Amino acid sequence: MQTDNAIARIRNGYQIDGKLKTVGSASVNVILQDSDEKVLLCTGTTKPTGAGYAKGCKFVKTDAVTGVSGVYENVGTTSASSFVLIGDSEAVLVPIGTVPTTGSITAYGIAPKAGSLESVDFIGVEALAANDTNYVTFTLVNKGQAGVGTTAMLAATDANTTKATGGSALVAKGKRALTVHGTAANLVVVKGDVLELTITASGTLANTVTLAAAILRIISTT
Repeated sequence: MQTDNAIARIRNGYQIDGKLKTVGSASVNVILQDSDEKVLLCTGTTKPTGAGYAKGCKFVKTDAVTGVSGVYENVGTTSASSFVLIGDSEAVLVPIGTVPTTGSITAYGIAPKAGSLESVDFIGVEALAANDTNYVTFTLVNKGQAGVGTTAMLAATDANTTKATGGSALVAKGKRALTVHGTAANLVVVKGDVLELTITASGTLANTVTLAAAILRIISTT
């Protein structure tokens, strides 16, 4: 090993066996830790949860099935980790059309694979001002394979409205990130599930929103 400007240079390789430890709720093989003893890299068969993992920590699921990525990243915090599968998200484009000033409009997408709803983004040409009387509400329902399901996939809160109180306005040609449901089971999809997005006007909107569309992102959870 040589050092240049205090940076170690390894001309050959290292085999790091790691150490089996229980960190948070999972037993993992710890390969790297930071100076605060938070895990930076680990392997195992159970996706970790709980405390003790650095932000950005990588977990390699050693029994991931063929054809599915097995590398997860902690997008949570050191006290409450949240590991998501890296590079395995698929987007579903849902063309909506024109959001009317009264009534509602519904559009559909189909889950391209089994997994979990990661995010929902909306876009439209025109802006729509926030208003506590005249506003829209976004809902997304998993209709299942037969089109009769009733599972709500967006949070039933004012965050998914254009109310002035608790909601927010739509920006012209800008992305509006919607809030997914807080219960993980509500976000689970099977390949081929029909996803129904509805935008409902309360009162009379100040204007229509044309060329509206939404992007639903599905991430594998295996």
